[in-house]
Amino acid sequence: MVVKLIMVVSKPMHCIQDVCQKLLISYFENLHTHPYRTKAFTRLTFGWSGPHLLFSWLESAIPRKQNFSLLKRFAFERLVYTPFFQFLVLFTLSIYEGKSYQVSLKNAQTLYRKVLQANLKYLSLLQFMNLAYVPPMLRVLFSNMIGFVWILFLSHQRKRSQEKTPRIRN
Repeated sequence: MVVKLIMVVSKPMHCIQDVCQKLLISYFENLHTHPYRTKAFTRLTFGWSGPHLLFSWLESAIPRKQNFSLLKRFAFERLVYTPFFQFLVLFTLSIYEGKSYQVSLKNAQTLYRKVLQANLKYLSLLQFMNLAYVPPMLRVLFSNMIGFVWILFLSHQRKRSQEKTPRIRN
């Protein structure tokens, strides 16, 4: 029984290890060939404090004392911030897969509308709960947990999309 459990757990772990290894190799190759672009991109995606800035700005720009402040914050986050950030995530995923700028842009444009609609449909309730019930200091953490699950969903969608369409070369 224990051996079967180890076998079941070890296969996904090997897959995760392979993916991480491929991502690191791709990152270091891009860092060597295009150092400024790679560093800027890394800073934008991993070091970017967009959610921190968004939530702190929302607190100051739309104070809780205003009428309908929760609805205003929610509308801004869903209708202004989310479309921009969703496109950035789709584009970044393609770049990290080692695709060229043009192919990454085309992939992001292909999936954007469908993924944004799914985001607005499935994550709006969670984001409303985040703005309404989660204390300001924990909103980014809650948002990151939602984002982690969302990235898993996006990866699955991209894989399905690539299986249906012919492969685009770099």
